[in-house]
Amino acid sequence: MSYYYLILALIIAAAIGFVAGFYIDFLYGFSPDLEDDEDLLPQHYCYECECHTPIVEKEGSFYCSNCGLYH
Repeated sequence: MSYYYLILALIIAAAIGFVAGFYIDFLYGFSPDLEDDEDLLPQHYCYECECHTPIVEKEGSFYCSNCGLYH
């Protein structure tokens, strides 16, 4: 019978942690520094680098800032 109480206590603790996490996320949300930062370069997938890298615009053309591949 003690295993039932232990399992019940673990389920209740997990539920309380889950609800507390949602409450904290609702309370604080995203950082305002990350929401309105326009200085960051847009990220696109580069097939040469095989990852998401910042792209740079030069004379109307967009290219990868890492390897220089035009997109």
